[in-house]
Amino acid sequence: MGELSIAADAAYLLTGVALLALGATPLSILLGAVFYLFLMNTGYQFSKYVGSAGGYYGFAGTSLGGKAATFQAWNMAFYIPLGLGSFGFLGLASFVTLINPAYSGPQYWVPIAVVAAAIAFVFAYIGLKPSTDYQIIGGLIEVGILIVGSAAIIAASGPSNTLQVFTLKYLPGGVSQLFYSMIYSVVLYFGTVLTVTSLAEETKQPEKSAPKALASAVAVAVTTLVIVSYALTVGWGPANMSSFASSPDPGLILFHKVSYVLYALLIIFTVNSFMGYNVAVTNAAARKLLRLRQRPGAFPAVVS
Repeated sequence: MGELSIAADAAYLLTGVALLALGATPLSILLGAVFYLFLMNTGYQFSKYVGSAGGYYGFAGTSLGGKAATFQAWNMAFYIPLGLGSFGFLGLASFVTLINPAYSGPQYWVPIAVVAAAIAFVFAYIGLKPSTDYQIIGGLIEVGILIVGSAAIIAASGPSNTLQVFTLKYLPGGVSQLFYSMIYSVVLYFGTVLTVTSLAEETKQPEKSAPKALASAVAVAVTTLVIVSYALTVGWGPANMSSFASSPDPGLILFHKVSYVLYALLIIFTVNSFMGYNVAVTNAAARKLLRLRQRPGAFPAVVS
């Protein structure tokens, strides 16, 4: 599943989209995917010819030379820890707090972050295959739970189901407000190129497998997030979405209404989703930092 953590995104970032998109949240999620495809296309096209643990800066090194690669390499060396700290560790701690506000404050967040970091390190240490197997199996179960839960919410919504959530009917600010909301909806898909391309050197026929992995990961994410956003919007009520983002984890609230079992599974696999993100980024970071020990511009091209 790459770095895409769909359940974590649904629990954490989807409320940011809803804050601005309101009843047009599914439309914002769908258009966000379209815009992200333009961004992903660069990595997709390069991955057909360059297979390097350096990922982005492998592309820069092959095409623009060592100086451009060095700049991009150090840029990535700074922002990868920021992503792990803000989304992977503190995002997980925040999710736990949303489940039970009693678990708030550094006395809980610090241990959670330390344990999450330790688990990610162990997976990275024992090898790529166990890490990717864990991510794939966990990701498939996660998607299954989200789809089944969304279907249950859609069925329970009955006459409230409407395709008008894919229009501007429930968005008083019109097109400009929709585009503001897409600042968040595009971010939902970020990270695929980073983690998939960093594993290219260790895969068979990377010029074929990396592009396929990129395309399939985004396809799964787009399909799942559009279905989930639709279910949560009609389940909450398109005209009532102003209270969605301010609610403590509205996704859990709606899942709890349709099934306690699905509610419990969503909690478990949302935590797992954050951990999948941490494992993916740790694996990618290890390979990129290893590349920094070499001359960043010296990347072998892989051409079919």
